[in-house]
Amino acid sequence: MPVEKDLKVAYKTLYDDKEPLKALHLYDEILKDCPINLTALIYKAACLEKLYFGFSDWHSDATMENARVLLDRALTTAEGRGDRSKIALVNFRYFVHFFNNKRYEQAHAYFKKAKQFGYVDDTLPLWESRLETKLKKKSKAQKRPTVKDIISPVKGFEDNKGHDFPPHNSHIFPLEVRLLRKNYLNLELTGTNPAPQLPYPYSLLIFLILKTRLI
Repeated sequence: MPVEKDLKVAYKTLYDDKEPLKALHLYDEILKDCPINLTALIYKAACLEKLYFGFSDWHSDATMENARVLLDRALTTAEGRGDRSKIALVNFRYFVHFFNNKRYEQAHAYFKKAKQFGYVDDTLPLWESRLETKLKKKSKAQKRPTVKDIISPVKGFEDNKGHDFPPHNSHIFPLEVRLLRKNYLNLELTGTNPAPQLPYPYSLLIFLILKTRLI
């Protein structure tokens, strides 16, 4: 059977019949006769990726590492031949590989390379839209402040020895907070100077504690 026909059968088995394990064996047979068959290298890697995500027995780092090795061999072969269309295809498969692993920055780099080498596919706009969405979400998540970021200015408040306040990480209940503030403001009744204002970080801490108790 000509290798082109074998490749078509293996491709159909992988994508139409959705049998990645059977397709994997078919691509193995092709690669035995032609170890540098570009198409077989590319889609054997795709078989491993589908097995990784679809079958617990294949869900291991070794499976994904083997897929990357196959893509590396495919890219080296394509570049050695100067075949721009195959270089574009391999870069696109790298993109899919990293996208599915949620490594979106690396996926983006390979997506750009695939386009630079002229990769054309009807699904390309859809992939590009999905990638942009993932990158935006990740960027927003990285910029969003955490609770730790919000209350971190209170750190070191215990160094303020001029005020009788508990350390910022002690457990303060709403009633204790009210009494503490009341006692603090009552200093105005016993002294000649106006009552000192609560330092900003501690006021923020009281606000956050009260807000938490009300939720």
